[in-house]
Amino acid sequence: MSDYKIRLSSKGLFFNDQGELLLVKGRHPGSSGVEEYWSAPGGGVEEGESLKEAVEREFLEETGYHGQAAEIVFVQDYINYWNNRALEIFFIGRVLKKDKSVTADHQSKFFPEDKFKKIVFFPEGINPFELKKGVRYSEKLNQ
Repeated sequence: MSDYKIRLSSKGLFFNDQGELLLVKGRHPGSSGVEEYWSAPGGGVEEGESLKEAVEREFLEETGYHGQAAEIVFVQDYINYWNNRALEIFFIGRVLKKDKSVTADHQSKFFPEDKFKKIVFFPEGINPFELKKGVRYSEKLNQ
C-alpha cells in the first residue's frame, strides 16, 4: 500500500459578456525570477464535491463573482512549488454577477485578449482565448 498523494484542484477560465477573462493575481513564494503573475481562479476539490461545484465555489471565494462552468478544456499534471504532485482541471465558463456579500480573497482583474498577451500567466504555454475558440459546446457559454 502506498502513501502517494496528489492534490486535485479545479480552475476556472471564465469570460464576461464582453469576452474578457477574469484572472487572479498570484505571487511566487520565495520567488526567484518572476514574482507576480496572473492565473485562473480555483483551488482544491473538497470531499464529496464535484469538479464543477469546486470551481464555481472557488471562483466566488477568490473573485467575488458567481461563475458558471461549461466544460473541461485543459488538464495539468505537475510538481508544484512545494515539490508536491498536483493535478489541475481547467474549465471554460462564464462570469455571471458580482456578489456584494462576498469579500474576495484575491485581487482579480478582467483582461481583454490584447492585454492578456502582455502579462505573465500561469500555467505557461496555454492561451485561454484559444481554448475558448475550441469549445465544442459554445452555446453553454452563452446561456
